[in-house]
Amino acid sequence: MVRRKNARLVLILAIALALVAGGPPAQAKGSSAKAKQQPALKWEACEDAPAVQCSTLRVPLDWSRPKGPEVSLALTRLPARDRERRVGSLLFNCGGPGCPGAQVVKLAPDVFTPRLRERFDIVGFDPRATGESTPVRCGLPSFDPSIPRYPDTEADFQRLLDFNRALARSCREMTGPYLMHVASPEVVRDIEAIRAGLRDGKLNWLGLSYGTMLGALYAERYPKRIRTLALDGMLDRGLSEPGMLGAEARAAEDGFERWAAWCTTSPECPLRGQDVLRIWDDLIAAANRSPIPASNVGRGVTGEEIQNNTNSNYLLFTRPNAFATVSWLSIGPAIVSALNGDASDFATLTGEPPTDPAYGERAIECLEFPVQAGSFAEFMGRTRIARIIAPHL
Repeated sequence: MVRRKNARLVLILAIALALVAGGPPAQAKGSSAKAKQQPALKWEACEDAPAVQCSTLRVPLDWSRPKGPEVSLALTRLPARDRERRVGSLLFNCGGPGCPGAQVVKLAPDVFTPRLRERFDIVGFDPRATGESTPVRCGLPSFDPSIPRYPDTEADFQRLLDFNRALARSCREMTGPYLMHVASPEVVRDIEAIRAGLRDGKLNWLGLSYGTMLGALYAERYPKRIRTLALDGMLDRGLSEPGMLGAEARAAEDGFERWAAWCTTSPECPLRGQDVLRIWDDLIAAANRSPIPASNVGRGVTGEEIQNNTNSNYLLFTRPNAFATVSWLSIGPAIVSALNGDASDFATLTGEPPTDPAYGERAIECLEFPVQAGSFAEFMGRTRIARIIAPHL
């Protein structure tokens, strides 16, 4: 789904070089009086990263009630190195939903190309409910390993439904009205408030995956306040739920099969020369029959969990980089460890209530992409399609 981050982040960021070619930013025309009154952002060195600047922006919890309660957005900035040839500010969103862009800018500045760093102030923000922005708070764990993510029986389907409903109730009780105001309609208004607070003219936007949707929605609402949009890993909002899931399943399976082909011949993979896909399928079947112990979480890991976390964690990058330490290089060793009785590398790591970061991701996903399967039969139809399209994952 859109929470899958871009698989070629460092390489793809080079497309943002096109931003440089457009010349200095023009001032936004036709801005409303409200936008002009947005206070300028105040920056200071981040305590944990002195070379990076930090700021906080207060915005309405509900933009339809601009004088109502407020929430906080965390921002970070890498100032342009060549101040004389500086083009402007570039606002960055790394997708998700749930990717905290301000933390990426602060903790992994090397993902941005040197030329981009020279000509732009790189600005990241943690969207609502992510990173260091005002969080969603819930009273129950975000994940129950005893419940299948893709249940094959109506009883397990009902267990999953009951778990999700109980989790949602706890989030509503602990978070209040904010829970229903963390999706794109509010975030697009937040983006405009950030642009106005930067005092730097029209918007330069670099959005990956879910960030392409935010960029497109901003363009629909504020078409005259844009200088440049760079959208990578485009999310097609016209797809139905089955269409979106099918497209993601195909992409995931393709990535995994390319990894397996690489692993079969690469000296960097410990499974070189073996039937990698057969080893994988046997591992998944064995873990589904009897979950493999994981020392880091103190429980067993199923084949379904191995598949899910391989897709969401390991297939994103062919090599480790400043943004992520896991990559294709990690899958082979992780499989070997699991075959030897420790599936820790495939275990789902969760935070404790009430501040698990997964809560914000779940809330955004539920608002943006509500599940259309209203019964076990419809749910199984989706699952069957996915298993045909992506048999290994």
